Amino acid sequence: MGLPGFAVTGLFRRVSPRGEDQSTESLSHSHRILSTANLQYGNWQRRTYKWWPAVAHEYNISLNSRYVTFLPPIVINAKVHPSNYMMQQVEKNNNESEVDSSEAPILRSRIDWLEMQLKMYLAAFWLLLLTTVISFFAYVFLIDRWKARGVSQVQIQEQKPDNSTDGSHATKNFVETLPLVFNGHRFPIESIAVDEEDTSQFVSCCQEGIVFIWSTQTGQRALRINRLRALPEKKKEIPTPPKVWALAKKQDIVVLGCCDGSLEIASISRNKLIGVYTKSTTGVSHVVCRNDDIAVVRLDGTIEFLRVEYDRTGALRVHKIDLIKTVRAHQKPVCRVMTWQNQLITSSFDRSIKMWNWENGEMSNVFLSHNSPVVNLAVDENKLIMYSSCEEGVICWWNLTNGELIRSNDNNCNWAFQLAATSDYLLGFYGSSHLYMWSVENGQLACRVTDASNDRLNEDTLYAVGSSGVVSFDDQIAATASADSVTFWDLKHRAIIGKVKVGGKISSMRRLTGHSVLCGVDNSMYSVTVPLVRFK
Repeated sequence: MGLPGFAVTGLFRRVSPRGEDQSTESLSHSHRILSTANLQYGNWQRRTYKWWPAVAHEYNISLNSRYVTFLPPIVINAKVHPSNYMMQQVEKNNNESEVDSSEAPILRSRIDWLEMQLKMYLAAFWLLLLTTVISFFAYVFLIDRWKARGVSQVQIQEQKPDNSTDGSHATKNFVETLPLVFNGHRFPIESIAVDEEDTSQFVSCCQEGIVFIWSTQTGQRALRINRLRALPEKKKEIPTPPKVWALAKKQDIVVLGCCDGSLEIASISRNKLIGVYTKSTTGVSHVVCRNDDIAVVRLDGTIEFLRVEYDRTGALRVHKIDLIKTVRAHQKPVCRVMTWQNQLITSSFDRSIKMWNWENGEMSNVFLSHNSPVVNLAVDENKLIMYSSCEEGVICWWNLTNGELIRSNDNNCNWAFQLAATSDYLLGFYGSSHLYMWSVENGQLACRVTDASNDRLNEDTLYAVGSSGVVSFDDQIAATASADSVTFWDLKHRAIIGKVKVGGKISSMRRLTGHSVLCGVDNSMYSVTVPLVRFK
């Protein structure tokens, strides 16, 4: 790199006259050395590429490809008086320390404020966690008591007498409770069985084949039936029990009809199977118990009448299962099964209704009038009348003693009626929104009540075993199931008194107790209590 030369003669003369002579002598000495060297660029570069920085430093020169610049050393000497302001010692400024001392309390207060906020957040978090834990344990241990209290409130309201003194004014007391939920099945409900003589418990099974015993009052699962038929051999898997299609409960006995045609008898108190019947391979669609007799209805329309002998001397056991008789009852599968006195009544998709004697398995009567499958039955035991409804909407009145057709009503409807009987009226629920009331005496239509909130007509025939779309209570209240709700009707005043929604589409409904119905919804069940309505 080349730097331009400049004259500093005046400066050297003023500061040090001797320095100029030394610079001139050094410059002339450098010229003498360089004059003897080969000034060819290539030769110079080749000979000096390793040591030319040392030469340049020694002679105070800089090299360039075109020219050489000489820079003599410049030495400046000066004398500074001690009184010069540059020699004075600068005193330390204390403003910074004062600022620091003033900012320290502010910083400390901010730190304290942040610590306080963190403590508050931490305390709130622990309080929330503690509240959540306490609420969880309270729910687990007190849920049964809360449910029982709700049921007791309903019972207290029922026991209260009417204290009406003024008959000219009508007042209405309305008490409604929330549905009681029965949860526990993983798969949809397949069948439900309720013992009319003991409604404190009922039994249910799902499509997985798991059978549960439930407490009606609390909604809690009381027991899971052990369906192990025999002890498995060592180092072998436990066999999977067959799916259950039909259930029946009688006191401590639960009868399970399986898809492989077998019949299982279980004891609730012992929680084990005490008897198995495997004489057929046709699936069981219905099971009905009467004392120690069992009627098994199969998918091909056959009925097996069984008699079970129990050994009650110690632990309850099945001593023997006798086959009384097997009959080919219908040509197609059976839709409905009912009992009346010592008779078994069946209706089928083959358009017939038949009555069978429990004692000997013989057919007592046959009822023929329908032109389509008979899907609903109702029996009035006091008047000895049976009502039937087919898929064409025709309703028939039958005399149970002689099997004669009393009358038939063609209502010009496209679907079947759900039927229930009271002492004065035959109830027919149609299209998920219309409740018909026919007089039992003459068969005339007394009233038709429509649910204005559900004016869409659709078929909601509940084909589940033992299920019906309409249930009557003490000749005053009726309950109907449609879509996802249960509607309660006042038969005397012919009005809707309540509507309760459940958690899904209702697949089955049956009477559970004297004031509640049990609805099957997917894999859950709901016990819906009748609203207490009193007109005074």
